[in-house]
Amino acid sequence: MFASLRIEQYRRYMVSYIGASIGLNGFMVALGWLAFDLTDDVGTLGAVLFTFGICMAGAALVGGVVADRYNRAFVIVSMQFVVVIIAVAIGVLLLTDSIALWHLFVAAALAGITISLHQPAHMAFLYNLVGKESLANAIALNMGSSSLTRLFTPAVTGLLIGFLGVESVYVMVVAGFTLSIVVVLTFVGSVGSERVEEKESPLRALGKGLGYLWGARPLFWMFVVLLLTSMFGFAFRDLLPAFAVDALDEGPEQYGLMLSMIGLGSMVGIFGIVALTNARNKGAVVMAMAVALGGAIILLSFAGSLTAALIVLLLIGVIMAFVTALASIVMQTNVEEAFRGRLASFHLLTFGMHPAGALLFGFIAEATDIRVAYRVSGLVLIGFIGVLGLWRGDVRRLS
Repeated sequence: MFASLRIEQYRRYMVSYIGASIGLNGFMVALGWLAFDLTDDVGTLGAVLFTFGICMAGAALVGGVVADRYNRAFVIVSMQFVVVIIAVAIGVLLLTDSIALWHLFVAAALAGITISLHQPAHMAFLYNLVGKESLANAIALNMGSSSLTRLFTPAVTGLLIGFLGVESVYVMVVAGFTLSIVVVLTFVGSVGSERVEEKESPLRALGKGLGYLWGARPLFWMFVVLLLTSMFGFAFRDLLPAFAVDALDEGPEQYGLMLSMIGLGSMVGIFGIVALTNARNKGAVVMAMAVALGGAIILLSFAGSLTAALIVLLLIGVIMAFVTALASIVMQTNVEEAFRGRLASFHLLTFGMHPAGALLFGFIAEATDIRVAYRVSGLVLIGFIGVLGLWRGDVRRLS
């Protein structure tokens, strides 16, 4: 279950990744809460997160080319340093009582671009650390550590907002990313080859990557499954501040607890995922879990109390862990090495689309209410993935 932890450099890198995950989770929770707190408008909340997502999606393809051409450790450290600068700037604006809504849009855009350059390099860097034999296990454990941070970071963030103010969150964000940078620079050391493409122009390299994805048809349709799941399934999380306040009449502490329950569910799910890293037909599991996610979001919309919502969110966390981790394993273990970074960027592009869903369902929530928006998103997800699951047997057979 923990085979990749035998590799010393991977163990050290895990410390770095946990620090970065704490920083990123804190950043996103604070961004969402600030957007809703400044305006008390779910549509504006969706618009800010849409800005993050569309910038991340737009720059993701560039991130894949960068990951396949340049030193991946350097890219990771550079992008984390940029996030530190953004967090410091927002913290200063809050401390001086100068924060305005447009600052959040700028921060969301810059963070989206930065993450889109960071994540493909991170995914490809795992291969440099552990090799192909241990890659699936390393991805699963990486997802587990990410789930661990999602378990406690939102709760801590909610407490910090409630007792010390939202500006205190940015101290945690800076500390997490600083730890990550120091570990990569000081303790990870050199790894295997990190430069795959040297001579081609970036535009030609991107074109070849897109051609590869289209030609590898099962991977292309897995990409479509992830795109739909992100847009119609993961958008509910972006609208949780509105659900906590408008549907459940709760505050920031409870909002953080709700996010933490998703992290706890992911932690529970990760043990099953690790056990399935060598299983056949993982594509079928991904699609089944995507359909289950739609059903769970509909169930969440009927939650009449915080306790009921927490129970459903725990289940949602388990389901989301299966979708994200198994899809990552499928895509990274079935790709040719020359296209590893670019495929990771296509994968990231799908996750950049969930704020687009948040924008759409945010408008639906404004026109009706947040519970109706959740039900519509769940039904749409079930419909799309159900059709694809019946149609694409090649995706179901992906292992």
